[in-house]
Amino acid sequence: MSSKKGPRTPATPGSRSSPRVSAIQQMKAKKKAEMAAKVSQMEAPPVKDNREGKQRGKTGLIYDLDMQKHRCEWDPNTIETPDRLRSIKERCDQLGLTERCVRLDSRRARDDELSLHHSEDLQKLVSDTCKLPKEEREKVCGGFDDVYLNEASEDAARLAVGGAVDLVEAVLEGVVHNGMAIIRPPGHHAM
Repeated sequence: MSSKKGPRTPATPGSRSSPRVSAIQQMKAKKKAEMAAKVSQMEAPPVKDNREGKQRGKTGLIYDLDMQKHRCEWDPNTIETPDRLRSIKERCDQLGLTERCVRLDSRRARDDELSLHHSEDLQKLVSDTCKLPKEEREKVCGGFDDVYLNEASEDAARLAVGGAVDLVEAVLEGVVHNGMAIIRPPGHHAM
C-alpha cells in the first residue's frame, strides 16, 4: 500500500465526491445529529459567573511529553508531527509564557469520557490497532481520512483528552482564569 498521496482538490458545489468522502460526510452528519439530540435532552444548570468581581487569574497549562510519542511511522512528510508540539512549547518557553501559567497535570481520559463522543467500537479499534505491527497499523489507518496510529497513540490521545477536560473544569471552577492546551494528537480527524 503506498503512503504517497497527491494533492487534494477541494470539492466544489455540484462536483461529485468519492464514495469514501460521501460516507465520511454522512457519518459525521449522523454523529452531529446524535450529539445535538443529547444536548437538547440535557437540562442546562443555572449559570453563575464565578469570576464576577475577581481580578484576572492565572492561565492554566496542559502539556505532557508523552504526547510527542504519537507519530506517523510511514509518512515522513505528514504535517502533524511531534515537532509541532515541541516548537509551540519551546516558543512559549522563550517568551516566558509557560512560567506565568499554572501547570496542570495531564491524566488519561476514562472510557466513559471518551464515550461521550466516540463509540466503544471506535475506542476498541484504536486500542487494538495500536497493538498491531507497523505494517498492519498502516493498513488499518489507510481506511481513514488522514489518520495514523502507532504504539503510543492511544496513550497520547487519552492524555490530550483527559488534560483538556481537566483544564476546562479548572476554568469553570475558577481555579484558573483561562487555559492553554498544548496537546496532540489534535483530534480534528477523529470519527
